[in-house]
Amino acid sequence: MRSRAEWALRAVVLAALGLLFMAALRSAERPRQTVVVRGGLPRALVDATRRPVAALAVELDSVPGPVERDWLAAIRDAGTSVTWSAGDIEPIAIATAAVAEPEGRVRLVIGGADSADAVVADALGAIDTVELRGTSASRLLRTATGSVTASTRGVRATAPLPAPARVRRLLVLAVAGWESKFAVAALEEAGWIVDARIRVAPGIETRQGADLDLDTARYSAVIALDGAAAASAAAIERYVAAGGGAVLSGAVTRLPPFTRLAPAVATTRRVPEPRGGVALGAVKPGAVILQSERGAPLVVAGRTGLGRVLATGYDETWRWRMRAASDAPAQHREWWGALVSAVAYAPPAARESASFAGDPAPVAALTAALGPRSTSRQLDGGRLSRVPPWLLFGLFLISLLGEVVSRRLRGLA
Repeated sequence: MRSRAEWALRAVVLAALGLLFMAALRSAERPRQTVVVRGGLPRALVDATRRPVAALAVELDSVPGPVERDWLAAIRDAGTSVTWSAGDIEPIAIATAAVAEPEGRVRLVIGGADSADAVVADALGAIDTVELRGTSASRLLRTATGSVTASTRGVRATAPLPAPARVRRLLVLAVAGWESKFAVAALEEAGWIVDARIRVAPGIETRQGADLDLDTARYSAVIALDGAAAASAAAIERYVAAGGGAVLSGAVTRLPPFTRLAPAVATTRRVPEPRGGVALGAVKPGAVILQSERGAPLVVAGRTGLGRVLATGYDETWRWRMRAASDAPAQHREWWGALVSAVAYAPPAARESASFAGDPAPVAALTAALGPRSTSRQLDGGRLSRVPPWLLFGLFLISLLGEVVSRRLRGLA
């Protein structure tokens, strides 16, 4: 029995001696160690800055802010290998843009992973909760303060509020009728200043508002509702080429003077009410179909020169406003406002010089700075080397002394 104990003590002595020898070699050949960070990132950044570290493996439960992210990138650029991993972090990105309209709303677009819910907030608190299903979601914000944030589990995306768009007048060209009457009414209700040139008889027209030349210094967009716009086709084409916006409705797209300008041409196929009209065809290359029904384009947008042109097959939108539903006028107004805002010329407003601290896409920014996330769990390469040498040496002495005492006692026996 004593012999077995002596052999066990001898094995412990040899093992401790081997570990001491390995620690000495590791200390001599590789003075720097691999550090795995699980929480306490600020402290780990300070330590990695003050002393040599071979590699830094960061396991995140939330995306670090811009300062910590740039600090990690600086440590990597200094020669330290930096990797990062995250468990339940869902990527998310947001963008804000001023809507080209008198009301001055801000369009917020949020993109994120499937099944993620994002909480939208501004400097005063939560605004809304948006469900993301792997595609982008859009919201119009009428009032917001400071910056806008969208938060999911472990991620907080931030975007500044843009300055309101500077819009000018609208010009409506049409024949007197229900469509021109209610289109002008809807745009004025939305806050636009509308100048209208309405033809009431051959060679006779009535004018509303100022009689100004069509250029971007005076108008944000021109709306051509019917053949009354044919006489102004050349001026409209020059205006759009200079950056202006144009909405061409129904049969206007078929008029020869608008062939080069229209992104699509109205067909003879009628679409159902309440917004009566015709489907569009002959969509030009590069044009974007914004709305369709049963495969037939109904609203198509395209670029000409520096400006944008939108073709719509709807030429009886006034019927929508006449519906019995109480919100029909509001829906009609919102539809026309969105149509015009999509093409309206609005020169960018000057931004304030105040600095903005935040990331519109935190996970993407972290990936761009440090590379893709690591899919394997990191092991601490310095764990063995962190076993205190005094503990190994003490174990070595105790085991050696125990074996010697055991041999002495066996000799006395």
